[in-house]
Amino acid sequence: MYLAYKGRDNVNPAIFMLPWYMDWYEQRDVDTLLTEQPRVVIYDPERVTWSYDHYNNAFDAALSSNYTRLGDSSYQYYIWVRNDSVQE
Repeated sequence: MYLAYKGRDNVNPAIFMLPWYMDWYEQRDVDTLLTEQPRVVIYDPERVTWSYDHYNNAFDAALSSNYTRLGDSSYQYYIWVRNDSVQE
């Protein structure tokens, strides 16, 4: 919603990652993440949707390999930044 308000588009065409979407679109989202390489990703790998959890493991693996989550486990938001954007 924030991107729409700002007149910007999100990188992946389906802004919601639902279990029944991932059967069809997970690889497309992984490919988009690796190709477009957005600097910031807002994504909750611990989400539960209609009692389904961990339903896009390939996306989770690609994200955690190429991005660093900001904050620690007590931080309420899941904001990831591309590894080449993280300053030591």
